[in-house]
Amino acid sequence: MVHGTLDEIVPVSHAHLLFAAAPEPKQLHIIDGVGHNSLIPEAGTEWVETISAWADGLEDN
Repeated sequence: MVHGTLDEIVPVSHAHLLFAAAPEPKQLHIIDGVGHNSLIPEAGTEWVETISAWADGLEDN
């Protein structure tokens, strides 16, 4: 799960609750300073690296 700290639609606290309730395997990556609709364009390479690492991990399962 990737979430921005400035998400104005879904509070970051909800991301933590969903993460806690989700079964393994799971990952939570909080990106500072980005909102709900600006996550991808504003997070840029951090988002790409996070998603790429997650996708690479799928091959291990």
